[in-house]
Amino acid sequence: MTTPGQNLVWHRSARARRLSMRLDPARRQVIVTCPASISLKRAQDFVSSHSAWIDEKLAALPDALRLVPGKTITINDHKVLLHHLPDQHRPALLIGDCLAIGGPIDRFEARVLCFIRQQARATLPEQLSQHAIIMNSTPSSIVCSNARTVGEAVPALAG
Repeated sequence: MTTPGQNLVWHRSARARRLSMRLDPARRQVIVTCPASISLKRAQDFVSSHSAWIDEKLAALPDALRLVPGKTITINDHKVLLHHLPDQHRPALLIGDCLAIGGPIDRFEARVLCFIRQQARATLPEQLSQHAIIMNSTPSSIVCSNARTVGEAVPALAG
């Protein structure tokens, strides 16, 4: 069973009309939204009554991908080994099948993600154009984002 407060984020909202929960898979958290008119005790009871749902959904999430030195990732159909070079002045440098990430280790993952986004911006438009021709369609735009709105919600409890 879920421990109170574990993987839970509480939001009190003046606009909310009912208690609700949703899963944020990127952060591996359950977001609980409470109307201002509902007591904390009632909100906690609501969460407790759905603890099996919370446990089930969190357990079903795939393991988080960790971008750490020594990890191999795929970029544009090529396997690339992540390597940390703290003295390297450039944030990221792709040399053959090695992606060298410079700077402090605490910025390693952010720099890998930045490099991946740059690669996506450079390669996705051409790939999209090729697929659009095959599909006989015309894309209106292409956007690279870190979408976090995908989630699953449990039924809400009316206030």
